Amino acid sequence: MDPKNIHFDNERLHHDSDDDGPILPPGRESVGEAASNIVAASTPTGVTGGSQSAESARQQEFEGLCLSYNVKPKQIKTDVKTRWNSTFLMLKSCRNHTVVISAYVNSKYTCTDGGLNRADWNIAFEFMNFLKIFYAATLACSGVRYPTTCLVLNHLYNMSHTLKSYRMKTNFVAACKSMEDKFKKYFEVMPTIFIVASVMDPRIKIKGVELLLRGIDENLGITLPSFSTVTALLTSIYASYESKFACTTTTPAPASSSIADPSSTSNNDPSWFLISGLGRSETSSQSELSQYLEINLLSKDELQSFSFDILAWWKKNERTFPILSIMARDLLTPPVSSVASESAFSAGNRVLDERRSRLAPDILDCLICLKDWEDARLGIQKCHPRDEFRDYFSDSDIDAD
Repeated sequence: MDPKNIHFDNERLHHDSDDDGPILPPGRESVGEAASNIVAASTPTGVTGGSQSAESARQQEFEGLCLSYNVKPKQIKTDVKTRWNSTFLMLKSCRNHTVVISAYVNSKYTCTDGGLNRADWNIAFEFMNFLKIFYAATLACSGVRYPTTCLVLNHLYNMSHTLKSYRMKTNFVAACKSMEDKFKKYFEVMPTIFIVASVMDPRIKIKGVELLLRGIDENLGITLPSFSTVTALLTSIYASYESKFACTTTTPAPASSSIADPSSTSNNDPSWFLISGLGRSETSSQSELSQYLEINLLSKDELQSFSFDILAWWKKNERTFPILSIMARDLLTPPVSSVASESAFSAGNRVLDERRSRLAPDILDCLICLKDWEDARLGIQKCHPRDEFRDYFSDSDIDAD
């Protein structure tokens, strides 16, 4: 891999209403009839369409049935057929209403196969658990106020781990096959920025990248860059930065032997269990890059905390790694999703509409910038990315575990 080939390709993790992204299969039916039954039942009527008054009457009937079962009434909303995130949230919102939904649907329609039953729900909720890792990856990689390029390898490993775990289960064979084919299509030629940006994460480094790439390789049977290839790429990139900035940076301060900052990871994240036992590299060179790679990774206990800020770590160690910190800034800055740019357009549409169509361009710029700066000041979407479907399911218990 040539460092000149580093590109910031958002298509591979694109996130819009017309495209699910690279990992998702073309149809929900691949998980079997049970999922289709749940989808059909996710409106109180089990069907869509009809007049507004008819739908209102059916909703009232469903709410009355909820009260008879001592369940809090609410509107059960359908998912969006082309978006797996909405399917995950729809199923999650149904968890406390399975009995009521089944009773309503089965009372309305005569089913030769026994109707909507507990077995259907068991499969649906297993499918929900299957989709959870993809939902988490979408949220993490769609953030706009923290680095995302260093997160991709971890989430790709988690996806591959999930696919490997489910591919032999009867109800998931077709779904996993379709998803794995798409995974290979988009990531068998791994974008180099995902690799080198992960090395810039002091919790991962080059040894962690090696483990993640090897794990994805073993889980899905694809050939990804080797350790020597990644090392050569990283060395080449660093050399180009060193030649450009060596004369403008101060003399590095001695590197510490360990990293004391806590890290931000998820408690049940397979990728962090994979790399948590790494120690020191055996390189003896004293370049900034080699010094950085020799620093011990965080302990397993520290990996379970939630306060690690990678940009703050590089700012803190800027004097120790003056050249490498510039390189890290450049590699960690690009977003891996198009959400940021799409959000800017969406915000523009909310400010400039048919009722406010005479705003001057400079005033519009000021309003958009002020909103973005205020969001940044308040830390909005810094730690907990906001999913576009959460408002749609706002009356559901989707925030409960």
